[in-house]
Amino acid sequence: MNMSVSFRLFSYLTLLLCITSGCSTDDRPEGLPDLQPLVVKVLQSGSPLAGASVRLIPNDATNPWALGGTTDDNGEAAIQTNGKYSGAPLGEYRVTVSKLQSDTPATASDDPSGAVEGKTFQLVDLAYQSQQKTPSTISVTAEDDSVKIVDVGAAVKKQLPKL
Repeated sequence: MNMSVSFRLFSYLTLLLCITSGCSTDDRPEGLPDLQPLVVKVLQSGSPLAGASVRLIPNDATNPWALGGTTDDNGEAAIQTNGKYSGAPLGEYRVTVSKLQSDTPATASDDPSGAVEGKTFQLVDLAYQSQQKTPSTISVTAEDDSVKIVDVGAAVKKQLPKL
């Protein structure tokens, strides 16, 4: 009898652990394929570009998954699918890279219209920001190294128009 009580207690604790740790449900979306770990390293003028937004646009129009990441201080973006799942589905992709910089002070504007002083600049050549024009492509395969290098060329600083 004592063993039966111990077994029940063990079973209940195991069930509780599974429920609280999330192992009782699979929250992956239906149809999400296996993902290959992928890091995209962005270089600009030969140096890592930190704080850039990286997006992968599938060449396969039937691939509905959004892929992207943000580069760290080493210029590396760990790619995620749908902003949540590490890695990318196998396939061919166009790569877009963008980075903005603002000289606007961090303090809020006193202007009641909401207008802010300062300028905003694009720091990556426009060609790399366009899905149609980007010259950068990568192939994600199961056999590949998980780090892909994208060179966005020389540094630019183009002012954006005020809205």
